[in-house]
Amino acid sequence: MQSDAKSFLIANPDADDASALSTALKSANPNVMVHQANSGEACLDALGNGAHNLCFINVAFLDTDCFSLVAKIKELKSPPLCVLTSEEYDLEMVEKAKLLGFYDCILKPYASEDMERLVRRLGFQDDNYPVLIVDDSRVTRRVIFKVLEESSFQMTLSEAASGKMAVALCKTIPFHFLFIDYSMPGLNGLDAAKEMLKSLPDSSIVLITATKDPKLQEDALFAGLAGFLHKPFLPHDVDAILHPLLGLPLPNIHKQDFLDALTHANVYENIQDNFRDNYLMI
Repeated sequence: MQSDAKSFLIANPDADDASALSTALKSANPNVMVHQANSGEACLDALGNGAHNLCFINVAFLDTDCFSLVAKIKELKSPPLCVLTSEEYDLEMVEKAKLLGFYDCILKPYASEDMERLVRRLGFQDDNYPVLIVDDSRVTRRVIFKVLEESSFQMTLSEAASGKMAVALCKTIPFHFLFIDYSMPGLNGLDAAKEMLKSLPDSSIVLITATKDPKLQEDALFAGLAGFLHKPFLPHDVDAILHPLLGLPLPNIHKQDFLDALTHANVYENIQDNFRDNYLMI
């Protein structure tokens, strides 16, 4: 984990609000560098050289749609983590932010807990984790590759087309995380994971399943697996698993109490289901 000083960019047309956020950040860590941009164009110019690690984007941008802005930021060579700031949210706004790649959403007034959490998260930003994807379907492996590449964590991805191949790879490569499908011919995902843990007892193995099977989850946890993903899943689902595995607190957008405090709960499920269907057709 890196501990070098990090640089933050605050994109906000309200100078007083930007100053309040800057003060909150420096209270969490006096060594952070904080810069400001008062327009979408200024924000993109400031981020163009890749010098900033995290960008706060205020929802009240007057000259551009902040959601369009983050899409442009994602196209940069070295995009920072993006955090949405607002006085209030509803579930529709949070879900849209999540699906478009915002790392988090924070509320005004800016809480020290949020600032400390974000500063701590950037301590992991330069780390690159060796990851193994295990699935007998080449098409599915491509989909999982795409999803993991869009995670907020850096990964070096490898793949295996069978449980047997994965077990062999684990004897020579120290993977940090492994994502393995349960339903494979020959050695299924759970049995393969048990063998892989013999070679890599400190690795974290996530079992991928098409359905939620409480008995299978119980058996997997008993065998030492770290978590579960249910198909189809998206980058933010992966990040929600990786945070606790790395000892990091969850962003607000993954905290159930934060979501429960918002309104329009039905919008959350409808937008997510529609986006998952459309995402997998890309």
